Amino acid sequence: MNELTRSMVNTLKFLLKELIGNDLDINNYPAQVLVLREMLDFDAALQKSIKTNSLLTYKTELTNKLKQFTSFRDQGSYLDKLKLKSLILDLIHNIAVVDELLNARVNSLETWD
Repeated sequence: MNELTRSMVNTLKFLLKELIGNDLDINNYPAQVLVLREMLDFDAALQKSIKTNSLLTYKTELTNKLKQFTSFRDQGSYLDKLKLKSLILDLIHNIAVVDELLNARVNSLETWD
């Protein structure tokens, strides 16, 4: 069992490294890897937006991405639709996080409450 776990972890690491820096490809990656990559991208972009005082612009980018993702929801296999739903739910949450930061007038990484 230990060997199986190690193999799964190594496979997920490999897939994540492969996906980072490339276009999001729902067909060729498991949901865990897709969601993790999106959350890593969100974290990096959020920090940059806070530092550059551009949270509103970032919220617009996220909203546009949500529109793009929801336009694909009727395409692809059942599994692809489930992956897309996971990404959409996380994206909705991320938009809510940015809204909270905007409402709290966060303007530096040190002002998180």
